[in-house]
Amino acid sequence: MSFAFMRLYTGDYRRDTLHLTPEEHGIYLLLLMYSWDQKGPIPLDERRQCGIVNARSGGEIESLRRVITEYFTKMEDGYYNSRMQEEIVNADFYSAKSIEGGKKSGEARRQRAKLRELNHPSTALEPPLNGPSRVPEGASVSSSSSPSSSLTPSSENQNLSSETVVSDRWPACPVQKIQTLYHEILPMCPRVRVSNSARDGSIRGRWKQLFADGHVESEAEALDAFREYFARVAKSKFLTGQGNASNGRKPFLADLTWLMNATNFAKVIERGYA
Repeated sequence: MSFAFMRLYTGDYRRDTLHLTPEEHGIYLLLLMYSWDQKGPIPLDERRQCGIVNARSGGEIESLRRVITEYFTKMEDGYYNSRMQEEIVNADFYSAKSIEGGKKSGEARRQRAKLRELNHPSTALEPPLNGPSRVPEGASVSSSSSPSSSLTPSSENQNLSSETVVSDRWPACPVQKIQTLYHEILPMCPRVRVSNSARDGSIRGRWKQLFADGHVESEAEALDAFREYFARVAKSKFLTGQGNASNGRKPFLADLTWLMNATNFAKVIERGYA
């Protein structure tokens, strides 16, 4: 099932695709749409790829290959576009938060309505406005039945109102501290030398993910989780540039941008790399 709409940052897109032909633009956009709708990668099978973009001639298939080679990363289960995966994760995250927030907001409204009902003068234990109060025989009238006390929420009602205020915030992401951990534990990987808003956004996304999933509850625990993650990466020959090269290319070497990608983050944690 697809999302309601796909974001397209036209400035970023044009900047990164000025060299593409009209045919390659069409292929690239169709592949991005497929990833968005499926919330996943482009299939590894080239015949299925051709079906996605309706590539039939030899020239169209060659254009398809060029686009996939330049803009997608091959993984075990398909070809991923890093920017698209970030958008998918962000859309999933904010959609879930919106649903959760709607539920909490609805529950808070119900609780406040209940509190107003409990404290409304019409439901208070006070004498009628016209005429004397009717007290059962043998019963005594306590001070709590006076009009002034009936309009004051009881301790039980006060607790009820305070419970409707729920905070699900977590500490601000210390991007610089995480980059420092990356440099300390993975000195063999490319260093971070320039500021990059997209990469910083990915780091914050993984930080939020740890808290949202309930894995950590404090900044110290979250930093320990990143330290453990980078230590796991350090044990992988493939991720640290010690793997076997193919087609005359240099061995793959993961950088911080790759490691903070949502899909790659999950794969390293769940399955790891040899």
